[in-house]
Amino acid sequence: MERLVRRLLLGLMAVVLSLIVLHPPAQAHDLGLITVDVRLDPGRRYELVVSSDVDHLSSATLGLDSLIATARQTLPPTPEAFEPVGAALAQMLAARSSIRIDDQIVGFPMLVDVLVKMPEQPGMEGQTHPRLVLRFSGTAPLSAQKWGFQTDLPVGQYLIRVVREGDSMPHAQWGDAGRPMTPVGFDVRTPMVPGVDLNQEKPADPRPAGGVLGTYFRLGFTHIVPGGLDHVLFVLGLFFAAVTVRTLLLQVPAFTVAHCVTLALGVTGAVRISPSIVEPLIAISIVVVALENVIPRRVSHRSDGTLSEQIGPRWIWRTALVFGFGLLHGLGFAGVLGEVGLPEGQLGLALLGFNLGVEAGQIAVVLA
Repeated sequence: MERLVRRLLLGLMAVVLSLIVLHPPAQAHDLGLITVDVRLDPGRRYELVVSSDVDHLSSATLGLDSLIATARQTLPPTPEAFEPVGAALAQMLAARSSIRIDDQIVGFPMLVDVLVKMPEQPGMEGQTHPRLVLRFSGTAPLSAQKWGFQTDLPVGQYLIRVVREGDSMPHAQWGDAGRPMTPVGFDVRTPMVPGVDLNQEKPADPRPAGGVLGTYFRLGFTHIVPGGLDHVLFVLGLFFAAVTVRTLLLQVPAFTVAHCVTLALGVTGAVRISPSIVEPLIAISIVVVALENVIPRRVSHRSDGTLSEQIGPRWIWRTALVFGFGLLHGLGFAGVLGEVGLPEGQLGLALLGFNLGVEAGQIAVVLA
């Protein structure tokens, strides 16, 4: 039986190592193949900025592989080499995407600029691949109340962030290829759902509580499975070192409490640490837990054949270590929500949904 368990563990380790080798270059926080940033002006002008990492595009089924390969042959790489890729992506968006003004679908706005940002440029800290930024500009009738976006390109789930005059935070939501986004008002006083009072001084985010909870639950879950290889490896490190359920039940809650604390502090602005510091430390935490796993411990066999781990300084040290690293991972989670944005007036609900999603993702890893 013991030999069988060892073989299963070796097989699982081989699978994990294969996933690491085959996994594309890790991003700190994956917001999808593309991100869509929108600015709506009260005068009914709008600006649409679509951005994408070139590495993301090369792994998609958009037919841009040859253009990307040609651009990468230019040494040293230059922004001009990647501009044809951006121009081709802009043409695809214009052909297979649309804007919805109120209840009517209108043509795609005019392309204003194709910008290529290289990794060494300011604002690209932590990036290893060029980033395409496509800027479009359009105008809606003065009577227009709501604005929406839709694309049929096979880009999967993507992040949409809308900023309007008077917004303290971007209005963020997740879009799916082939499905229209939930419309957003040009004016912050425009209700998106029935029953919102237009006479409020400044209405809170009008999305239903269940919708906010579900959206951020999904974001938290997908940040672990399948998007969070770093967090998955950390949880696996805890799991493989726990010879008893009691050990696991102590360490996992310690990690949970820790990341909840720094997540709340990070998104409220009480603690601000650069991702260039946090992300390498998260990577170090995975290595430390893995190395600590191979240090021999006092494990004994009970009369019924089960394992028992002696409670002592090593046990306490392990839990304290997990708690400390949980604080780091919480700052990483805060980076996700900082990029996505939080709904005004529903901060607590969004944090609850995100934390529940993260825990559900971690439980799914342990159960699997």
